[in-house]
Amino acid sequence: LDRCCNMDLWKIAFHSREICKSSVTGIFLSGNVVDGQSRSPQWEYMPNTATWLYKVANLGLDINSSYGVSITIQLSKTGACPTLETFFQQKSYSIFSRNNACCPTYTNWPLNQIMA
Repeated sequence: LDRCCNMDLWKIAFHSREICKSSVTGIFLSGNVVDGQSRSPQWEYMPNTATWLYKVANLGLDINSSYGVSITIQLSKTGACPTLETFFQQKSYSIFSRNNACCPTYTNWPLNQIMA
């Protein structure tokens, strides 16, 4: 992981399920809405693992601006996947640098859930 200590944060991808696609009602980067074509979240099917990725690209964060950034996925209470436990197929995510030279995968992180 040392090779990644000075990387920028360009994209983040979470493993989810197809049924959860309509459950996402918003995504926020440190409290700010992620929107627009360049930063809009996307879904991608990964046939080699038979999973769906929910990913956000063009984050444009460097080593300094990425420190302490939080990513919040807002889910519909009435959707097919209303909780983080149901949304994430596995508790793992990957981060990518702009040139995709680094893609560490983290697993079993604590899920922080706020119910409104």
